[in-house]
Amino acid sequence: MTTPKPAVVVAVIDDAIPFAHHRFRFPNGKTRFDAIWQQDGYGPGPGLFNYGALLTRAALDNLFANTRTKGLGESEIYALSGVEDYTIATHKPLGRRTAHGAHVADLACGFEPASAPLAEVLVGVQLDQAAVQTIVPARLSAHIVNALAFVIRRTQQIEAATSTRLPIVVNLSFGWYSGPHDGSSLLELAIDSLVRFRRNVAPMCVILPAGNSRLKRCHARSRLNAQGQGGDSETLHWKLLPDDRTSSRLELWLGTAADSVNITVADPGGTTLGTFAPGHFGPLSLNGRTIGWVDYKTLVGGNGKRGIRIHLASTAPLEAMSASGSLAPAGVWTLGVTNATNAAVDFDAWIDRDGGLPGWPIVGRQSYFDDARYERFDANGRVITVDPIPPRSYVLRSGTLNGAATGASATVVGGIRASDLASSKYSSLGPVFETSRGGTRTAPTPDIAARCDDSTVLHGVLAAGSRSGSVVALDGTSVAAPQITRWIANAFLQNGNPTCRSAVQLLAAQQELQAQQNPPPGRAPRPPVDFAGSGRVDVGFASLSWGRSVSR
Repeated sequence: MTTPKPAVVVAVIDDAIPFAHHRFRFPNGKTRFDAIWQQDGYGPGPGLFNYGALLTRAALDNLFANTRTKGLGESEIYALSGVEDYTIATHKPLGRRTAHGAHVADLACGFEPASAPLAEVLVGVQLDQAAVQTIVPARLSAHIVNALAFVIRRTQQIEAATSTRLPIVVNLSFGWYSGPHDGSSLLELAIDSLVRFRRNVAPMCVILPAGNSRLKRCHARSRLNAQGQGGDSETLHWKLLPDDRTSSRLELWLGTAADSVNITVADPGGTTLGTFAPGHFGPLSLNGRTIGWVDYKTLVGGNGKRGIRIHLASTAPLEAMSASGSLAPAGVWTLGVTNATNAAVDFDAWIDRDGGLPGWPIVGRQSYFDDARYERFDANGRVITVDPIPPRSYVLRSGTLNGAATGASATVVGGIRASDLASSKYSSLGPVFETSRGGTRTAPTPDIAARCDDSTVLHGVLAAGSRSGSVVALDGTSVAAPQITRWIANAFLQNGNPTCRSAVQLLAAQQELQAQQNPPPGRAPRPPVDFAGSGRVDVGFASLSWGRSVSR
């Protein structure tokens, strides 16, 4: 097999990449991956980072050749490579039929061996499992930044060996709810910096999902009038669920550094555990035990905005038989937010994501805002997916965009249903509309949307399971993003030079216009969609044609 000169590097950063799967091999059985970095593996790590294990193309091909002669299958390959070492008591995501990384990687770069593009080079990073399970932004961000640096470094090595300049397309189907949501978090700044650095040499595109938290009730927004003008306080109700074996976290971001409020925290029994003024921090104690912490200062990121972070302990021990320790009581916690200035204050609060990806052991339970004015269903019992204007509650469906996806460089993908081209009800929204107490704020929105559900009853899209020959359905904007990754990679393979976000935005605008002007016979024009952005795209990997039946 003659291998042409590389034309594009496609990188997948995820939790379980099935590198032995036939969809990531050439017809001769050799791997399409240049390298796989297992961040929690055991072995020689990549040169940039002294942790994990690096599997190079040569190592993978040698492993495949030896196992073929011995008649071993994929499970044995993963065992020999250390991915599935059952002597170690850790979760084995590739040991399950469905794996998030397998599904995403297949949509981004999976092919039957005979049709695999020879000029496409794959690089994979399997993120640290402990970070994936809990999705603590600070911890996971560090591993993601390292993964991006590894992808760039590996591309540089390929370029040196082939005397060419290669565009990079990175799929990162991860995210969380918290953060300043203005592009100034550490991860977003790092992505922007790495993309700018790389674009001095060749294009680099980073594709992120919009998020799935629209209906999670994890975003609150309100305006506090100046002192003496009435309405200068808001009471947030934060519900912690029982049997939550991970801590719960909430961040409150004020409009500017000059804004200041006082925060009062009360437990479900009504006991006030503390009042915190600007610049102060300290523990939350109950019955002589510390069960939380309040950090009130100018948080890192946020363009200098003042941020408040509140941690509460788990409501149940991590191990069923362990000592109870310092547990936070389940129930509705009360946060009093009072304006301490002579000017109006706008604030946003986000409860952070709690729990890992599908297929992982459930240790966390998602806490949420509990406001009696928030209406979940309409008069016909249907789920309400868009906030009324003005909202009646401080809890909003808007402003729920992935907290890692508001930067300047990434292309952000929302999700739609193939059956009616409506926005999938969980797909996060960007713009923050007027609140019930006045005040507006403009926030980033998804750039475009691709399919992540077949219909209201056929959830998800079909792609590879963890083993060759298996097919599973997964939903979420995580499966919409890799379809855009694939389209951009194809554009580079076809000697195109897309500028990532602007290229797919143009594609979406063109498809929306064409569908409106030339609907299929007997069909009305495309219905509107309830999110901002350039529109919906059919990139050829999903049954999005208007009027086409959807089936499995």
